[in-house]
Amino acid sequence: MKPLRRDDALDSPRGVRACMVVLFHFDPYSHFLHASLIRHSYLFVDFCFVLSGSVIFEAYRDRLRAGFGLKRFLLPRLGRVDPLHLLAPPCFVVYEFA
Repeated sequence: MKPLRRDDALDSPRGVRACMVVLFHFDPYSHFLHASLIRHSYLFVDFCFVLSGSVIFEAYRDRLRAGFGLKRFLLPRLGRVDPLHLLAPPCFVVYEFA
């Protein structure tokens, strides 16, 4: 299996997107909120999903065509995400009752 190549052209948009989402979550009384770009930067979350989807597609396109099965693709990905889904609800319940 060949290593995944890094697409340096996507690093800047990813960094800008992350910064805009962080600025959007500043205190609502912050002077940043008056800037129209910051006030509407929640849209960068959508950009995150589109960009992430295209990166995943590029990374696995050739592998899926070469017989890299869907099961072999999904198990590692779910193994990274599902523990969080299983752990978060009990943590929120404990936090609410504490």
